[in-house]
Amino acid sequence: MHIHIHSVENNIEELHAFCQEMIAASYSPAYSREAVAMFRVFHSLEQMEADRSTGRIWVARDEAGRLAGTVTVTGGELGRMFVRPDLRGRCVGAELMRAALEHAANAGVRRLIAWSVPFSRGFYERFGFRMLNADTMDFNYSREVPVPYIEMAAWPLEGAPEIAILKAGAEDIGEMLAGQHIAFEEQCRIYDDWDIPPMTERPEDVRKFMAEGGIALKAVLGGSIVGAVRGKAAGDVCEVGRLYVLPECQGLGAARMLVAALEETVKDVRLFSIFTGERSKKNIALYQKQGYALTGRRAPAKAPGSEGRYDLVWLEKPNPWPEIESCARRFHD
Repeated sequence: MHIHIHSVENNIEELHAFCQEMIAASYSPAYSREAVAMFRVFHSLEQMEADRSTGRIWVARDEAGRLAGTVTVTGGELGRMFVRPDLRGRCVGAELMRAALEHAANAGVRRLIAWSVPFSRGFYERFGFRMLNADTMDFNYSREVPVPYIEMAAWPLEGAPEIAILKAGAEDIGEMLAGQHIAFEEQCRIYDDWDIPPMTERPEDVRKFMAEGGIALKAVLGGSIVGAVRGKAAGDVCEVGRLYVLPECQGLGAARMLVAALEETVKDVRLFSIFTGERSKKNIALYQKQGYALTGRRAPAKAPGSEGRYDLVWLEKPNPWPEIESCARRFHD
């Protein structure tokens, strides 16, 4: 079978009808009726016209000239990847993905983001995409109608950073704490406080945390630990903490990979919770990007009357993994 890849210049109406058909064929078994309706509205004719004017759309056609698949790249985002169900596994998606990645590289896109449906995660990973987040936000950034998705990233210019997210053991404690002290210096300067817990923590404290069921994940690059995160279930809540990435390795997505991997590892909970200092704007923005929301809960970081008083603030995220795994199972069923 021969597949021909074309960049779309006209006949957007034909492509719109194809995408609406693919949404019904692919998403209806896996997503709720309300979620499918939102997908249909989101992939409107007007939106596709806008994407064609600001980005690139490719289609695949079979030997008879019928549409076999499509993909869109606008700026640093890849979307609308559809393949006709009867042609899945026959390289249609692969050819479209190669065209999209080549275009992104030629356009100088350093990081290409894709919002994958749960049952397509493996396909994206085969092309070097890494998971940055998993959530159930709908298109209005609420969870009123859960829409499970996985946010993935690829690096078209230089390939994915060789960062491995692994479970840390007792033998890693010394290196993790050394990196933690370096990374948390920024927080010390923000608060003019060099006695925050990440700076005063001892190896025996971390060993106790692990012995009591806590999970520590490490980000490894070039054989060295460049970041870490910890989590521990307390009832039906996973308390997330000690997230850091060394300053020279920030901007590669390691922090988001660490949080996403921890959530997938400790997924038998109802909620993920994390706290940070009220002035840590960069940290708060990172957590919000992961789907965490400020709860309004505050507590003094120091005893009343202490010099340099500031508050800690809490953020929480509902566990998305039950919905994500259920969505993937329904697709295969």
